[in-house]
Amino acid sequence: MLKKLLILVFGILLPLAAVVAVFVGYGYVFENNVNLSAGEEYVVFVNEEDDPRDIFNELVAAKVLKNEDSFILVAQQKKWSTAKPGCYIVKEGMSNNDLVNMFRAGLQTPILVTINQVESVADVAGMAAKQLMIDSVAIFNALTNAEFLAEENLDYATVRSIIIPNTYEFYWNASAQAFRDRLLKEYAGFWVGENKMLAEGLNLSPLEVSVLASIVEKETAKANEMPVVAGLYLNRLQKRMLLQSDPTVIYAKKLKEGMDIEISRVLYADLEIDSPYNTYKYTGLPPAPITIPTLQALMGVLHADNHNYIFMCADPERPGYHSFAANLNQHNVNKQKYVKWLNDNKIMR
Repeated sequence: MLKKLLILVFGILLPLAAVVAVFVGYGYVFENNVNLSAGEEYVVFVNEEDDPRDIFNELVAAKVLKNEDSFILVAQQKKWSTAKPGCYIVKEGMSNNDLVNMFRAGLQTPILVTINQVESVADVAGMAAKQLMIDSVAIFNALTNAEFLAEENLDYATVRSIIIPNTYEFYWNASAQAFRDRLLKEYAGFWVGENKMLAEGLNLSPLEVSVLASIVEKETAKANEMPVVAGLYLNRLQKRMLLQSDPTVIYAKKLKEGMDIEISRVLYADLEIDSPYNTYKYTGLPPAPITIPTLQALMGVLHADNHNYIFMCADPERPGYHSFAANLNQHNVNKQKYVKWLNDNKIMR
């Protein structure tokens, strides 16, 4: 009887227990262990000083894990001992095996970084630093590094021309040099093919397109007006006329007195500022962009309208838009309307 019982235990029950153990173990490793619904994600940012325990604690605090003990068992079994910095996306349906493999191998997910409506390198650095692990000072230093500028035939002012506002894909822990190189690659890619031919057709270099686009950017915020403004300044360049752009005078004044000063109205005295950026005194384009032009402004220059306008003035009846003229008489009429509006609204500076 005892012999039959032992046969029953070892021949049937123990193999069954082994099957159960394997089944449970398989579930611990490969079954879904995250509390996320379909389409839901949880983002984990891992810093250089973090370790697996920090990641586990965050997942626990966020109530992401269904079974915390099984996660620990799988992590131990896979000998996960170090954390790799980066941005990791936990998605619905992920198992302990998926999670541990992702963190252990550093399989981070790239994030989208949007650079737009910025005026300076410092603005770019600050905007990027808010979205990436890199310090803003490191980004600024990488973009203004003397060796880099010399190698790319740039200087502190013209380096803004290589920044093409757009949405970029980066790893969260990308280095400042990697960030800079990505911008440079985008710039090089922009100035090939059609864009290069369009610039050559205007007799402008990529830098000159950027400079003119920066003026257009400051003259109008209306995308549909940018090609018109660009065409006007191209007409003036062709006729070797002074550009007489108020935004360039404002920029010259800010360079002289401080970039933080607010100027809503250009005075006649401002037109006498001796600066290569003052297009009331010096013909041609300024030596560098007065801001970082948006993609819309760049394309506005490359696809400038063909017309005979050489004068423009803000239109008080259409806020944000301008009145254009092909002769001085019509321009003076437009200008009088605008000056009256400024005076009526007591805008003196």
